Amino acid sequence: MNRPPPQDFPWSLRLLHEGMLSLRIERKGRRLRFDPQSPPDSGDITILTGGWPEQIEATAEAARAGARPSVVTSAEVGTWLKDQGEIEELSSRTLIDDLMIESEPYTPISYATPKEALHKASSALRRPDRALRRLLRRARGPLQAAPHICHITFPDGRRLLHLHLALHSSTPGPWLDRVVERWAGADWLVVGVDHGEEAAVLDLLPRLAARKVLVTDLVSEVRRGLGLPTGLLTPMVDTARDRGVDAYIVVSGASMRFE
Repeated sequence: MNRPPPQDFPWSLRLLHEGMLSLRIERKGRRLRFDPQSPPDSGDITILTGGWPEQIEATAEAARAGARPSVVTSAEVGTWLKDQGEIEELSSRTLIDDLMIESEPYTPISYATPKEALHKASSALRRPDRALRRLLRRARGPLQAAPHICHITFPDGRRLLHLHLALHSSTPGPWLDRVVERWAGADWLVVGVDHGEEAAVLDLLPRLAARKVLVTDLVSEVRRGLGLPTGLLTPMVDTARDRGVDAYIVVSGASMRFE
């Protein structure tokens, strides 16, 4: 059963980083849950940007519990979720609760660049149990699941673009051209940064021409759990500001409110 919105919502939008890749957006209306770490409520609108175990397991738990979550996701993840329990599968372009939600697949960075391959090999040698556990978790999920970005238009016309990890040194130019043509100028741009890709993200960000850029930590907790190195986002955000980008850091546990 959907929860009624509060009569006097004290802000237009509030974003909370719940850990891992999980973002919660509170608004006057149904909550939005990106890649939730806890099972979404039946009234939430859940958006899954990929098929990592950290992205999909909590929603599968909600489906198995009979919550019938409303889910925007790829076809592969949607099929897998329906094997777990009943869901309301929303299309890649859907109008729900006065929101227009659109998703688009993207090409992720290579799983193992030469430098990253060394990190992963070293981690596996030191603690093979960690790599094995995650492989088993991934094997229980959808074997193929393209990651997606998501664009949301709110009832007042303001827009949020969640780019996930789509910006990197190998981002295809034609793909980015299409995204810029369709969705540049968003009021809020959420962007994650793959390890070592800070310079590439900085170079590509201006093309999106967003009003506010929320540089969001989507990988550090996953990487630490696997024994992989992590980096700080502060220097990157400082550089973005020096270049005239209205940028902010969003890390696990942080929240931001917009009037």
